[in-house]
Amino acid sequence: MRSDPIGPTFTVTKDEPATLRFDVSACKANYQWSIEITYSAEGDHDKRTYVSGPYRTMTFADKTKMYTYGGNNTYAEAGTVDGPSNGGWSCSR
Repeated sequence: MRSDPIGPTFTVTKDEPATLRFDVSACKANYQWSIEITYSAEGDHDKRTYVSGPYRTMTFADKTKMYTYGGNNTYAEAGTVDGPSNGGWSCSR
């Protein structure tokens, strides 16, 4: 597996493939996103596009209410979740 950093344009081969890893987090909003890869085969001047997604990255605010499903379209409050402002977790990098 390659360990060198890759830029927006790079070459892969059967013997030297690339693995792309995306670490995604959200601190203040919910996001929907996709990955779009444009590529061409060696000797082929036509470009092809591969799209993966959509994916969703969700966050929550401090004291977000949690609910459990009780059947028959009923929900019961199950407590609250501490967000980043209350020490529950941190989004700082």
